[in-house]
Amino acid sequence: MKKSKKKALLTSLIASLILLVIAVVGTLLFDYYMKYIEFDLVGMIVGHIIGFLVLFFIIYRYESKDDEFDEQHKDHNIF
Repeated sequence: MKKSKKKALLTSLIASLILLVIAVVGTLLFDYYMKYIEFDLVGMIVGHIIGFLVLFFIIYRYESKDDEFDEQHKDHNIF
């Protein structure tokens, strides 16, 4: 695996995990304080997993595209 791909993978993993933790904590706090709304635990887990995967792949694709663009135009000198 190229160094740029590893960097994109690590960046997307860290960003997605941070956003997942924020989403889970927010949902649990909302569930704790709102007694009249009951959350389905399985639905909440599946929703957070799908959200994590979508964010991970969006960030990874964005980061890896930037690296490919930089590698293609890296050696072009107009002077």
